[in-house]
Amino acid sequence: MNKQFSLINLIFASLLLLSCDDTKSAAELVPESINITPGSIIIKPEEKQQLRAQILTIDKQTIDDMVITWSSDNESIAIVDQKGLLTGKSQGTTYILATIGNVQSSIEITVSAIRRRILSELFTSST
Repeated sequence: MNKQFSLINLIFASLLLLSCDDTKSAAELVPESINITPGSIIIKPEEKQQLRAQILTIDKQTIDDMVITWSSDNESIAIVDQKGLLTGKSQGTTYILATIGNVQSSIEITVSAIRRRILSELFTSST
């Protein structure tokens, strides 16, 4: 009887271990970095551009269910709403920030009325 009871417990414990899932929920994952795309942007005043952010853990797992706080370093040049929609306001350069807790990432935004292609070529040739 004891052997039968031990065997049942062993089978139950084995099944319990096999059913364990190593996948963590978003609440258990800790953000390590934020990747914003596209990278540096050149837009015209009143032009809009959708930004996207990918949240990564230290082992490069993507976290999908965390809320990002978007902000502009200078809202007279460009603004960004809480869904990542960027709008150029006036000519100049500023940074757009994506933040989750103490993890932050930024990209440079240039707002210019001159043709984007010329400005893009200037940036490319100067680096």
